[in-house]
Amino acid sequence: MSTYALTALLALRQKTEEAAARALERARTEAAGARQAQARLESEAAEARAAWERARVAAGAGGAGEPEAGAETVARHRFAGKLAETARNRTERAARHRALALAGALRSEEEARQAYLGVRREREALERLLDRQRSAERAAIARRQDET
Repeated sequence: MSTYALTALLALRQKTEEAAARALERARTEAAGARQAQARLESEAAEARAAWERARVAAGAGGAGEPEAGAETVARHRFAGKLAETARNRTERAARHRALALAGALRSEEEARQAYLGVRREREALERLLDRQRSAERAAIARRQDET
């Protein structure tokens, strides 16, 4: 293959590599956003579990030394139940996000990284081939000059 053709092909490979690098950067940004969202969801779930635990302990303690009306006890247990449901929902939401959105973003990031590395390897191989071709052409020119 001529040096001109290899140079033209190299220019195409470089453009392809640049596009793959941009795609990788977008995937990394999306993955970082998904990681931040996951951290926020897990924090909210932990806060909800802590609130439920505090309410559960308070409901179990009752009126500590004071007689408590039945309605107050029922209300305290009902409130603890609502907090438990909130904690469960937030934990499930964090788990769904981890399994779907976060896993998808991480998978896309890895696929973009692999695509970029593949394109980069192709460009590097083409550069080596072009260097060998140019060296061979220089050697051929040097031999012709030596012959004359």
